Amino acid sequence: MKQRTFGLSENIIQERADKLLKSFQTSFWTNQHQWFVRCFIEYQTIYLFTLSKTLNYDELDLSHSLKSTDPHYDHQEFYNSITSIQNYRLFDQPTSSYIRLPNIKDLRIKLPLNDQFWSIVPSLNILETLVVYSHADSFQSQLQVLLDRAPNLRCLDIRQDESLSLQMSLFQYRTSSVRQLDFRGYNYYVNEEECIRLCHSPLCIQCGVLFIRIKSRHSTIYLVKNMINLRSLHVKRDDEKYHKRLATAKNNNDKYRDGNVENEEELIDWLKDCLPSTCLFSKNAHFPSDIVIWI
Repeated sequence: MKQRTFGLSENIIQERADKLLKSFQTSFWTNQHQWFVRCFIEYQTIYLFTLSKTLNYDELDLSHSLKSTDPHYDHQEFYNSITSIQNYRLFDQPTSSYIRLPNIKDLRIKLPLNDQFWSIVPSLNILETLVVYSHADSFQSQLQVLLDRAPNLRCLDIRQDESLSLQMSLFQYRTSSVRQLDFRGYNYYVNEEECIRLCHSPLCIQCGVLFIRIKSRHSTIYLVKNMINLRSLHVKRDDEKYHKRLATAKNNNDKYRDGNVENEEELIDWLKDCLPSTCLFSKNAHFPSDIVIWI
């Protein structure tokens, strides 16, 4: 449960939180049923959860106002219950030195990392999904350390703020556990030469699911035929070129259907001719320039 208290002073908000917590400190809750709750305040919002509730952090800070109706409540149990951090800005904010998050499975970070990160997250042993923002070659050593310390990492999503070409470090990272790679957050369309290098890079050679932006249809063929462990390929083609073709078709009154240039069907037919008959194809109804190939 959460209760918004915008416009109120911190003292009044704290009084409301204490009153709310006190309502769960009756004999009915604590003695008869031994049901305990915890309460904290973030951004002028009061949050109330049962102790059994597993929490995920989206836009929340690590709370400094945590209280519980359980007199023996260990605050570290609260932090142990957090398994997901979606707010990558969390590690840039002042945080109490005693806070530890040892059970993170889903994590978003922004490079470069500061020293506080390793204090808050002492272990990545059960990390499964990692989203990395502001990737650049200059942070290669930091990301490689993360990969080395995450033996159970399965999904890696690397994002870049600017329209830069693929960073050289992408061809050099090593990990034995990652099976899904997502480069769609890289605002850049990979050319044929880069696709070839990716196919043979340590990061991609074991990949089973790949999300990528490409410039050439021939890159799609190369990826499918040379990534030996690939099971599904999610291709986003150059939107700018796609929309130019669409505009040209409309201006010239060329044949198009449902807003999609006839090239969509032609492309899939071409892919079917070039790839094994066991491959299946689908299009994204909302993003017609996206194609999924199941191998």
